[in-house]
Amino acid sequence: MLYKEMHLKAIELYEEYNISNAIKEDDKDNQRENQQILFNAYTLEKKAALSFIKENNLEPTRTILLKGAINFAYQLKMYEEAKNLLDVAMAGDPPYNQLKDLLKFKTLIEKNLDGK
Repeated sequence: MLYKEMHLKAIELYEEYNISNAIKEDDKDNQRENQQILFNAYTLEKKAALSFIKENNLEPTRTILLKGAINFAYQLKMYEEAKNLLDVAMAGDPPYNQLKDLLKFKTLIEKNLDGK
């Protein structure tokens, strides 16, 4: 699967996750299913980002894909993983507008890691 296909599927899953959360937010079984959907979206977005880096490694696509994976990892409370992906993103040459978002994630991730 190409990175574009993986990214589009990850976005579809994320939309499914958001819709399902809005409809059945109090249902415990639904919450478990939703976490699995979000994890699947995260896995695909991370694969898309790493695949893109191997193939092209061009900005801003590189950072946008990594930012998606960071966001999903953060929402899953996978803070170490989010930090690792953030380090990969920061090691590139993110455009200024993407860098601002990465720095916001950095602050959020560090707060959660420090709280452990």
